[in-house]
Amino acid sequence: MRTRSMLIAGLAVSASAAYVNAQPTIDGMRDGMYGPAIWFNSENPTQFGDNNYTPPAPCSPTSGAGVSTGVEVSIPLANIGNPSEAAIRIAAFINGSNHDFMANQVVGGIPAQANLGEPRNVNFQALSLGGNQYVPVIVASTAAAPPTVDGSMDGAYAAAYTAAGQSAWVQNLGTGFGNATTGTIGACNGSEIDGAYAIVAGPVNDRRLYVFIPGNVETNNNKLEIFIDTNGSGSGQNRILNTNAPIGNPNGGVNRMGGAPAASNGVRFDVGFAPDYWLGIGNNTAPTNPIYVDWAELLTAGNGAGGYAGGTTHGVGTLTGGDGILGIEATINNSNVGGVDGCQPSPGQNDFANGSEIDAIYAYRDSTYLYLMVTGNVQTNNNTLNLFFDVQKGGQQQLRGSASSPPNVDIDFNGLNNMGQRQVTQPIDPGAPGCDVPDPCNNGCPCETLSYSGMKFDNGFSADYWISVKNSGNPVIQYANAAFLRTNGRAEDILFNSLDYGSYFYAAKSYINPLNFPASFYDVQADPFVDPGATLPNLYTDAAPRLISANPYNPASVAVPGLILATMNNSNLAGVTDTLASQALATAVTTGVELRIRLDELGATPTSVIRLAGFVASQDYTFGSNQVIGGLPAGTGNLGTTSAIDFTAIAGNQFVVINPPVVGPDCFTKTATNVNGLPQAGGANGTADSTECVGDWDRNGTVEPADIAQFIQSWSFAVANPGLPNIARQADLDCNGAVEPSDIAVFIQYWVGGTTPGNLGCP
Repeated sequence: MRTRSMLIAGLAVSASAAYVNAQPTIDGMRDGMYGPAIWFNSENPTQFGDNNYTPPAPCSPTSGAGVSTGVEVSIPLANIGNPSEAAIRIAAFINGSNHDFMANQVVGGIPAQANLGEPRNVNFQALSLGGNQYVPVIVASTAAAPPTVDGSMDGAYAAAYTAAGQSAWVQNLGTGFGNATTGTIGACNGSEIDGAYAIVAGPVNDRRLYVFIPGNVETNNNKLEIFIDTNGSGSGQNRILNTNAPIGNPNGGVNRMGGAPAASNGVRFDVGFAPDYWLGIGNNTAPTNPIYVDWAELLTAGNGAGGYAGGTTHGVGTLTGGDGILGIEATINNSNVGGVDGCQPSPGQNDFANGSEIDAIYAYRDSTYLYLMVTGNVQTNNNTLNLFFDVQKGGQQQLRGSASSPPNVDIDFNGLNNMGQRQVTQPIDPGAPGCDVPDPCNNGCPCETLSYSGMKFDNGFSADYWISVKNSGNPVIQYANAAFLRTNGRAEDILFNSLDYGSYFYAAKSYINPLNFPASFYDVQADPFVDPGATLPNLYTDAAPRLISANPYNPASVAVPGLILATMNNSNLAGVTDTLASQALATAVTTGVELRIRLDELGATPTSVIRLAGFVASQDYTFGSNQVIGGLPAGTGNLGTTSAIDFTAIAGNQFVVINPPVVGPDCFTKTATNVNGLPQAGGANGTADSTECVGDWDRNGTVEPADIAQFIQSWSFAVANPGLPNIARQADLDCNGAVEPSDIAVFIQYWVGGTTPGNLGCP
């Protein structure tokens, strides 16, 4: 008997863990534990575009093989520490003019995709990139003639690879930085990498590293970034730091691609590749030295040497005007018009939408977090999904704005204040003569000033927290902004500078998903009594706003990463259309915007009632759609100027209520009727299972051994018939959306407890 009791106790503990630890995954896909919709859009077809995006046929780029002109570089091995020749490896990629936007042109190759975007967010170890984004060098015979550095591929490269029995890497991904078609050695209208050759050659007393990258570098100051690992996985920087030699300015050159020593961002190379040197080769149309080369030594801890290696013209390898420390030769021949073409892979259906809609609202809460699912789409054009929360006493029933004193915090180009009280000066007739000019109201165009009192929420709703989510670009970048709203506007110091933070975080979806508000930076407000000249009018951070605003003079003491997670999945093609809306259409959608917010950051406790309002608006927040949480009367069109919207004048409530969770799981309904001749759990009904006598499975008023047999029959039928609709409700007692052995443990827990009269809701 003792063994049986211990087994049942163990099953009970397992069951408790099953439903306590289960949480939605923040991936933009509705998990089963959300339960039924809190609200669904059954009245309002979207007037912000019905998403019907289908990705076009994939790119079929031509091969990079056969290109014989491009970028060529050589460096004496003696000037880079005489490394073991066979240990040297090379990485390289095309970058923007300020070292700030990485193309999809990467040595070693990446799977078909668009440009990689912000270099500091690129992690070549990510599984999505696959393979190695570097190539080894080939060691040539000391008797072989070395190449001439002129931007044209000498036979020495092919000979070295042939002698070693190796093949050079060849590109097959279309460039996202423009297909080169100019055909001249100098001026060029595109950037591409068609392959990579790296050899060590020359006589014994003058061994040099030669790198030839066939392709083009556009004459718009685009950069070819070359990284040299001289000793395998030893010293060097696997993650590029921002404490290297300042090139151009302290945050320029290689540092623009790096992260702080204690941070996690900065270009991260494959495991085993830690470059010791960097070369940045730029190209423009200057009359003299249009090609310029910067360099830096990448010590493991940063702070290495670096500088300007010099400049040259197209097709000439000798550099002039630089420090000459590394003895670098380099040039570009841009005459290639073949190689990979300009086909740029399009974003996938999960990432891109050409319309915006709100279909339904789902919420899940535990003792720490609020999980929120807004099914539908947000168009990939910077349209915004705005979510307002009413949690605490106070707040703003009518939004403050730029015309308020004080206003709300300035975030996303003052987007939050654009929905509040504001004044707008604009032409009376934008089409009148003389009005179609920049800054028309200061250039003779007749204008008027309009005053807006600010968006007004329904009675019973006063916003004290705001989050907006949007996306744009290719590759798709996700953005999230957040602020908390005090009743009387932002807190200010005696100089009217903000003491509250506006929060934002954004990243390419392919590299950081979900957005995680990492608390990696924050402005620090100066004390106006100590240093009034150093005070800041606005404060910005990528930490969540409420908790960090507790100490604007020392935010590091209160900054917490990960208080907000946010993402979107734009794959929905169902839901409401631009002509139809119904419950069936709305509740069929399972993807959209998903968030997790820690309750204390939101200003809530585990027992707080949370009210939610929201809508889709334009990218500058000034024009509201008819996609509104809580719904609008049937036939309502777009709401127009957001700062003039008055929800009190619209029938119904344009908000929903998210009640505190019931204590314990809610997967059982005492009054549920039999299905397929067998008792069922019945699903969530808003009443804790611990009050509904789960142990009395056959609902005959008595907890007895027959209930165990009945439950096993229900459970077995569900396991044997997984394809039947709602079959999980047959015996899913741990609320995870599946029928599995842990549900038996949960039932035994309730059955044992229910054998004692008055316990667990049983008579």
